[in-house]
Amino acid sequence: MRSILAEPVWGLLPLTNGVAYIKYKPYHEGRVLASFWQFSAVTGNAKQIPQELYFRLKFGEYFGSIVKQIDPSLRLSCQTAVDTGGKLMVLSPQTGDFNLFDGSGRLHRQGALMYNGSAISSPVFAGGDWWGICPDKNAVLRIQSGDWTWDFSVGGEGKPDFPEPVHLSAYIDREGSTRLYVCCKGSESIRSLNPDKQRLFIRDFCSLPGYQPLRYFRAAKQHLVLLADGVWAL
Repeated sequence: MRSILAEPVWGLLPLTNGVAYIKYKPYHEGRVLASFWQFSAVTGNAKQIPQELYFRLKFGEYFGSIVKQIDPSLRLSCQTAVDTGGKLMVLSPQTGDFNLFDGSGRLHRQGALMYNGSAISSPVFAGGDWWGICPDKNAVLRIQSGDWTWDFSVGGEGKPDFPEPVHLSAYIDREGSTRLYVCCKGSESIRSLNPDKQRLFIRDFCSLPGYQPLRYFRAAKQHLVLLADGVWAL
């Protein structure tokens, strides 16, 4: 592996040619000060950006309206994903509570994504469906957009498929098919599967002995992984 960004990264947002992210530093009486940055994986340069730009990258064109409808304590920690129709899901990974906004920034639906009493997190839209992971149960779930409950699970408690999953992403593979990628801290690996439940083909996409992957993503035509100490190229 090769180091791309040699510092801890929070709130990472993959971009076409790099990432946006957050830095925290001690401030006053135990408080921390957040600053917002954009890094180019092409030039290797990082620059500080306004919080407004970070929110625009995270929530889209109508970020102003959307941010006002989100609890201030969740604006930095919430997870987001967009479906093919332009609807934006904003999810609390701690509770599974979500808001779904339409393409104009209006609240379309609220609910909670749960699996056997535990929160579903890391939402993605792939293969025409919403998907997520349940870190507490070692499972990957397909979610019904009608009643917003899971209708298909892979892995689960006591099964070896996805030990300690922490992040889910979706990309097109070399054959042109959509695949889901699961970062598993427990196996120190990134595992992949096909979102078509008839052709799952679970396999290790990348083994990382001695490292715990926190996020897999692609930028500037590179395969990148977020670790505790920064961003690395695979």
